Amino acid sequence: MPCYDGRENERQVLCTYEHEDRIRKDCRHNSDVAELLCWTLKNMNSNERATLLYNNRSLRLWNREHEERDAARRAKQRKL
Repeated sequence: MPCYDGRENERQVLCTYEHEDRIRKDCRHNSDVAELLCWTLKNMNSNERATLLYNNRSLRLWNREHEERDAARRAKQRKL
């Protein structure tokens, strides 16, 4: 069953599952918390980062997705 999302055009719009998934993924990677996680991981020494990512599967998956999104964004910017 689709949900309603009021973030587009300041009104309630019907969302497809694909749209809902995209919103969930964007919020997961483009939030203040995501920025904090990204900064923290980048500024840790490599041994600490490796240990943390090894011991925390959810963070490891998030970080991999985040790095892929960053690489895709950089590649897109180079094409412009």
